[in-house]
Amino acid sequence: MNVIFRWVVIIFLTFITASLVNKGIDLWSLGTNVDGDGIGVHFLGFEINDRVKEANIHTYAIVFFVASLITC
Repeated sequence: MNVIFRWVVIIFLTFITASLVNKGIDLWSLGTNVDGDGIGVHFLGFEINDRVKEANIHTYAIVFFVASLITC
């Protein structure tokens, strides 16, 4: 593997990992402070789910944390 390609992959995975952790922290800190029935979850411009109920917000946060561990 080329050295430059390795660094590009490392930088890309670091960016994805940091983004996943950031989204997990955002969802965890949001908690149940939601107006209406739920929230929409978006990650890097992609819509994950448009109606996440208050009870499931922490589950989504945990999933983002686990995904960040996988990319780590």
